[in-house]
Amino acid sequence: GGQTPPRLRPIETHLADVTEPLDPTRDTAYFWHVHKAAGTAMATMMSHCMDLVLANEAGGYYGWDDHDQLAIFEVGEGGDGARYVNVDTTSLDGLKRAHDLGLARSGMADVIVAARFVPAVEQLFDERYRGRMFALLRHPVERAVSMYYYRQYATWEPTYEPCLSEMTVLEYARNPRFVEGNWMVRTLTDKMVGEVTREDLEAAKEILRRKCLVGIVDGSSEGGGRMAESVRRFDAYFGFSAGPGEKKVCTDNLLHDRGVHGEGRGSNKHSHPHYGPESPEWKALAKAHELDMELYQYAEGLFEVQGALLEEMDLST
Repeated sequence: GGQTPPRLRPIETHLADVTEPLDPTRDTAYFWHVHKAAGTAMATMMSHCMDLVLANEAGGYYGWDDHDQLAIFEVGEGGDGARYVNVDTTSLDGLKRAHDLGLARSGMADVIVAARFVPAVEQLFDERYRGRMFALLRHPVERAVSMYYYRQYATWEPTYEPCLSEMTVLEYARNPRFVEGNWMVRTLTDKMVGEVTREDLEAAKEILRRKCLVGIVDGSSEGGGRMAESVRRFDAYFGFSAGPGEKKVCTDNLLHDRGVHGEGRGSNKHSHPHYGPESPEWKALAKAHELDMELYQYAEGLFEVQGALLEEMDLST
């Protein structure tokens, strides 16, 4: 392709290539959180089932992010707790603080979770202490529909938008202020505002191809299908060890939407109407997310290719 624009250069050096052997002394797993694509369930699996230390929004949520050094906090009692580093990797201020305190170098976090891709990669990692990117992706139309309903009731979210309840899905799809058109391509190429082009799409594809272990969430097959296979891959690739026994039960519960202890629905899941590919709603949303649709199709192909690749790689080293 063409030249890498300067704003995307850190991606080149701060993230390891997906095919390179993992170096535990240098590399930290980085989960790019695509909203409404089972990212919350994935984080819970990692913190509760796989017993991994996470750096995500918890540090800010519990108000631990005012210390001048890094520390690990536990939430919950009796060995059932989840452990988090005292940073908030979901805000730009939090990313800068994580950078200043040397989060990646400290090796405290087993996994760093952040949605703001380019700022996260730029601030959290460097050429010595690199990120290893993995992500769960979901069909852009399903994601958009989910987002539309979620933002109407999620009072705790900065994106909470009660006025969406007075808008139909079709109106939402046609309203650029709300629909977050092509969020994936925009986020991967750091073009949150203004026009995104086919060139940006190509850059986004290249980032996924070289830098990202791709997981896929199927809306249709509740809990099964590619999501389960994705978690299995993440586990094998990073050595997360969602091994036999309790960890497996815990992971299966979350995959099948039963909560950590099998107690019913996942925390962020809500049922809402589905729109088929022939409906005007679907078509309008597909148009609003035209580049993301192509990126997702590309990612589905990568998912197949990487499956074969992982079988060839000896992940036990």
